[in-house]
Amino acid sequence: MRLINVETSELEEFIGEGVPPYAILSHTWGVDENEISFHDIQKRNFKENSNGYSKFKGCCDQAKKDGLGFAWIDTCCINKDSDRELSEAINSMFRWYRKASFCYVYLSDVPPGDKPRDRGSKFWKSRWFRRGWTLQELLAPNSLRFYNSKWCYLGTKGDLCSVVEKITNIPHPFLLSITELHAASVAQRMSWAAHRDTKRKEDLAYCLLGIFGVVIPIIYNGDGEQAFSRLQQEIMKNTRDDSILAWGLSVQEPPISDSVQVTAGRVLAAAPSDFASSGQIVAREQSTATLNFLDFSGGSLRISLSLLTTSTGNTIGLLNCGPKHDTEQVVGIPLAKPASTSSSEYVRPRGYPSVLQPIAAFSAPPKLIHIKNDSQSKKSAGANRRYWHYGDGFAEVDLDLVDVTPRSCWDQDRALIMSKTESNGDSVHQTLARFRHKEKGSRDFVIVLEFEERGSSIEARCHVMICCRSTSLEELAGKLRYMRQEVSGKRSASNGLLNLQVVLEREAREPIIIIRPEATPHPPDVTINATMELQKLHLMLEFERMQEEERQGDAEENGLNQRVTEESSRLEEIRREREMVEDELRKLEEEKRIHVEKESNGARQIHQLNERQAEVKERKERASQRRILVQKRLDELRQTNGNENGGDDYELERTLLRWAAEDGHVNVVQQLLDEGADAKSKDNHGRTPLFWAAWSGYEAFVKLLLEKGAAIESKDNRGWTPLACAALSGHEAVAKLLLEKGAAIDRKPTMAGRRSRARH
Repeated sequence: MRLINVETSELEEFIGEGVPPYAILSHTWGVDENEISFHDIQKRNFKENSNGYSKFKGCCDQAKKDGLGFAWIDTCCINKDSDRELSEAINSMFRWYRKASFCYVYLSDVPPGDKPRDRGSKFWKSRWFRRGWTLQELLAPNSLRFYNSKWCYLGTKGDLCSVVEKITNIPHPFLLSITELHAASVAQRMSWAAHRDTKRKEDLAYCLLGIFGVVIPIIYNGDGEQAFSRLQQEIMKNTRDDSILAWGLSVQEPPISDSVQVTAGRVLAAAPSDFASSGQIVAREQSTATLNFLDFSGGSLRISLSLLTTSTGNTIGLLNCGPKHDTEQVVGIPLAKPASTSSSEYVRPRGYPSVLQPIAAFSAPPKLIHIKNDSQSKKSAGANRRYWHYGDGFAEVDLDLVDVTPRSCWDQDRALIMSKTESNGDSVHQTLARFRHKEKGSRDFVIVLEFEERGSSIEARCHVMICCRSTSLEELAGKLRYMRQEVSGKRSASNGLLNLQVVLEREAREPIIIIRPEATPHPPDVTINATMELQKLHLMLEFERMQEEERQGDAEENGLNQRVTEESSRLEEIRREREMVEDELRKLEEEKRIHVEKESNGARQIHQLNERQAEVKERKERASQRRILVQKRLDELRQTNGNENGGDDYELERTLLRWAAEDGHVNVVQQLLDEGADAKSKDNHGRTPLFWAAWSGYEAFVKLLLEKGAAIESKDNRGWTPLACAALSGHEAVAKLLLEKGAAIDRKPTMAGRRSRARH
């Protein structure tokens, strides 16, 4: 399975269970040249100005909004040049739509502003509801969303279920996948496709494969009837539902008798349109007593049916199916015995419908019979022609046939008007005949001759009206279908000179209708004047055109008003945001001013502090110089005094470091040590600064001196250590610190030692 990468717009191929979540598009094809094909994707030719690109881009954009990375579009994800790939895709398509995360239904003919729930809306009339392929695309997905021509969301299948049910005649349990499709009878499912069409005749069969869960070879040979026959035969292999024969249903019993020459017809339907009247036909409970066989081979159908012979000698085969809301009736199919055949061989006569029969007639035991299938595709070229014969009856009432539309249908030599009917579905074939009175200036009579096909039955009727001689018959023929319904159904009219009534007579067993005119003494209550009806139609069409222009103008105006409102709201929001930004800017400017002022003050303070630092530094330098001078002077005095006093002058022995340590000047000690003072220096008595700090009890100085390398076990001239000194002086904290730092415990000094210390 190929998928479109919605980010790169490139095709990627996936196999088996490796297929990622994806969205899938349902749409109606336009002109092939405007669609993006498989080869366009390969060549990166996206036709950006085409309707195909609008669908492609809209699908990919919506998939991205829904959090999906991939999408599938039938126009470009299948290589239709490959018969094998095309066949595989057609047989797989129902499953692909069923497995999609989302199915987007793009309605190109539904404009913005359209209201889907209005019966006269473009949604109700959308081409999407009349295409064959879109039937399975409606039924298969579990999540389906509708979008208009501008990719505006209209609603889900669930939201619009009641509307879609009325448009399609598909019951909502099947629309919403509440009930499986196989629960609907074959006739019901066929009826859902009865009013749908496809470009290729064969696709009317192939678009139903998934709905019936069958697979058949895909062959395109121009024979749609053959493809539909193959589909029905495959269905019969998978089901015993004989409602597959309930096509061409009518409420009237066919006037057929075995004693009259009959033309053999097909036993299987030619197209889904043959099931147009079978939407309410459901299968009855199966019973071996009523149906033992249902198979098709050798050009005939083998089936067990109860046979009913009517009072007129007609043979009816009773099927095991009937109306959903009337269990007392079953469907009967017309049968006839061809001459010189066995007792079990029958044909289904051409041109005669199926009928409803009371269930009481079902009492006859079933009989195994063979119904020969004579496909209408083998008929002669003129077999499906119908004829109108007007004869000389019109001359008797002073009327001459002067024109026929289409002109090619008029055979003047034989006084015939021909109408060629088709065999591919419900349709109405109209031919217009113009009769003129011999009286000059009189208005003409127009007789609309119709053959209506409903499945296999054909109904003939006519409508009589008058018109001015200047009125174009071709224009009338082209616009007749747009006229009001009351125009139809009138078989009489008066032009003021002649009161005309038309009677149709059918020749038994012949495809010819006799048109008999009759002059009546009184005019009919209503005469349809086609000229006036055309004028009314022109006015109505002009009025509708004006209304459409007005609706478009209103829609455009509403759109513009909405945009103005949105832009005004957006502008107001922008204005508020601008005001907020301006307010923030004002606050920031004020903060900036304050910070600039603080910055200026800070700079002044730093300048002042720098000046003070310089002053302090200068003072320190002067103090240091003085200290050096003082130290030098003290050293000189100590030397001199020591020589004179025998070195016993205690005050002169105190250095600056000792003074500071003994007196507790921690900053001075720190500065002296930083400047290189010796922490291990001793005075004349061998005492270090650590000794004096321990003696004075200055714990901080002791710690500082130890960090600077002071000798903890240094002893003075009498053998005292700093620990002993601290202990004897009662300084427990200092003693504890020295012990923690590793000081050894010495014997207690003598009292003599203490007295000696006191002297110094």
